[in-house]
Amino acid sequence: QAIIERITDMTEFKKMGKVIVNNNTKIDIQPQNVLVKRGTLSDGLNNVATYLGIEPSHSLFMNSTVINDNVLQRRIPRKPLFSHSLVLSYLPRKIGNSAKGVCLHVNKELLQYLDDIGIAPKENLIHIPGIPFELEYPYISVAPQFKKLLDNNMNLQNEFNNFTVVSSYLSDEEAQIAKLINGKLLMNPGKQIKYNSKYFFRKNSQDKNYSVPFGICFLGLKEINTAVNEFKKILFSNKIDYTKAKIWCKFESQSNGEGSFLLEGLTSSNVKELEQHIIYFSHKLMYDDERIANEIPLVLEIDVNSLPHEKEIANIGVEAVIADNQVTLVGCVMQHTKNGKYIGCTVNNQLAYYSTYAEQTAISAFLCMQKEGYRGFMTIDVLLTYNSKTHEIKGYNIDPNARFTDGTILLSLLHYSEQQIEKNMVGFSFSNSIKDDENLFDSIKQYAGKYLYRGTDSGYEGIIPIIINDLATLEDGKRYIKTVVIADNMNKAENMYKTFKNNIINDLK
Repeated sequence: QAIIERITDMTEFKKMGKVIVNNNTKIDIQPQNVLVKRGTLSDGLNNVATYLGIEPSHSLFMNSTVINDNVLQRRIPRKPLFSHSLVLSYLPRKIGNSAKGVCLHVNKELLQYLDDIGIAPKENLIHIPGIPFELEYPYISVAPQFKKLLDNNMNLQNEFNNFTVVSSYLSDEEAQIAKLINGKLLMNPGKQIKYNSKYFFRKNSQDKNYSVPFGICFLGLKEINTAVNEFKKILFSNKIDYTKAKIWCKFESQSNGEGSFLLEGLTSSNVKELEQHIIYFSHKLMYDDERIANEIPLVLEIDVNSLPHEKEIANIGVEAVIADNQVTLVGCVMQHTKNGKYIGCTVNNQLAYYSTYAEQTAISAFLCMQKEGYRGFMTIDVLLTYNSKTHEIKGYNIDPNARFTDGTILLSLLHYSEQQIEKNMVGFSFSNSIKDDENLFDSIKQYAGKYLYRGTDSGYEGIIPIIINDLATLEDGKRYIKTVVIADNMNKAENMYKTFKNNIINDLK
């Protein structure tokens, strides 16, 4: 039987001036030979390897959302240049017999800083240096570049002999890497694809025991009218006015929500606008007209704020490691979006209450994915709503992310800091654009000032630069950076970030 330790004794908490009663924290899971337990990411990939049941010292991790575009379900319109380098944020902090992470070009001052403060020891990193020939696949994709490094290099192949390769997006390149080093993968690359699929996730929910908002999935524009009519019937049967309800259309291949389209009612004119959006975004994904008509997987889903008496109160990313005989919950983050696009995440004291409901909602989906055959890291996005009539909090699984995510960065850095200082910490992760400069890292240090995270010297608090894009400027000539802020209370963290942001703005002036 699946078992989870008691999360909290909370029986009520106040929200919007009302008392919301929690039924209790017992998790009701159908009998399975799977243990559901709680874990940490304080030692990054060493923890992940252990939860997967593989030897950390013989495990090799890669993260990249830029992979072979011939796989239609994985096409994305915007190539994130530094997705590979996020592995630095959850490298093992212990040196010796640790898991290894692979990444490509990283700002050299940033790399040295992360090593100096103990977040990303170089001993645990396989760094493939050099400026990418082009800012496209395969040059900014870690798997093909690492394979190129392994080719005809017997010494390197022997160094990683019998290692297990763990990658956010398994592809043929990972399979070739595993063959070169006489190693193995967690699962077949072709079978991994569906676990990132919004289409599969919704279709699978029809027969499985996990909660999703009202919705429907379909393939290609040829099915859109039938899908809309069926969705109208679903809404009508649940006493929802389809002419006023907010509806989201989602693509399979999205990056941080890009491509989502919001309809203010399923009216004929709005559906026509949706058709134009599908064609426009599909062309950005390089789909031809035949595939747009017949193949592209799409989901229509009600905005939970349009459910009777319900209002969204939280968007939670629930993160877990799925293995042969267990699911290990490693934490939750509050996710922030704007017009459907992801902009950042937070871990604060309030999250402890919300995470109870979010984990209860996600566990059934995790167990379903485990039973279906998924093995690896996974984050499921969960929306929580408050029902003004029943005073209940409800949870809805909306998106699966069978990979490391932005929340993984925040959780691992928080868990590490908490372990070092032995007290609870809070924090958040956001992106900024800064003035272009010859030495970007020096600029960031000046912006952060005394709030720069320096490990022991700063009490494991402060601002941690995670990404510095020194390869390309934004459209306005600025540079993209991502930071994590950690402190022992949210007021302190917000004041640090406010000072940091004001310094950036003043420099831009």
